[in-house]
Amino acid sequence: MLNRSTIMKAAWAEYRRTHRGAFCRKTFAAILRDRWFAARLVANRAGIMIAAWARYRVVAAEGGYARFDRRLFARVLRMAWINAGAVQVDADSAHRAARPRKLVALRPMTPMQIALDAVKYLPAHMSAARAEAQIRAAYAA
Repeated sequence: MLNRSTIMKAAWAEYRRTHRGAFCRKTFAAILRDRWFAARLVANRAGIMIAAWARYRVVAAEGGYARFDRRLFARVLRMAWINAGAVQVDADSAHRAARPRKLVALRPMTPMQIALDAVKYLPAHMSAARAEAQIRAAYAA
């Protein structure tokens, strides 16, 4: 069974092997996420194999195979891994969506900020800098 420390060590080893130079947090996070995902799939190998054998029996019966066909089983097993990966991605996204979000309190805008924000939408023939200077002068007085 893989634990957190072995997954972290494997992610660091892969990062050091593939990246030279300054540390990139996003790249390491992607590698760590892939390692974690792979470890969770590997932990469920028995379930994937059971699903593959069950599907193989159905497909082999429909196709009329009397003997074991390695190529057919390889295709079925590959599809079982792909399906397990898709289920895992769905579960991860559902878990992420269920997390509580932090609410950010918005401060009300002052009348000067509202007027300055409106300057962004002036027509092209009008000077935004001049309009902004006029607004700042009006509120400075």
